[in-house]
Amino acid sequence: MVVAEPESELPAEDARACMDLLKRLSREERVGVVVSGTPNSMMLQRADRVLDLSEGLLVFDGVPADFLRRLATPTGRGARRGVWQTR
Repeated sequence: MVVAEPESELPAEDARACMDLLKRLSREERVGVVVSGTPNSMMLQRADRVLDLSEGLLVFDGVPADFLRRLATPTGRGARRGVWQTR
């Protein structure tokens, strides 16, 4: 399942419910879920893996904690549009 910015324009409570539903589908129903959007804490707390794309190229592939560390370094670039995937 590919979902584009599922939490956008939703109230915070509904956005959390939506993201939790996607995570539950991934885990319990074994549905592959890919969410595209600008990374935020809600997404990163639920992601198993982050893929960061820049100008069509994959510039990062790893776990959310490593992605956040990368952004915090002087050479890291600010959060850009990315893709995350759950297993």
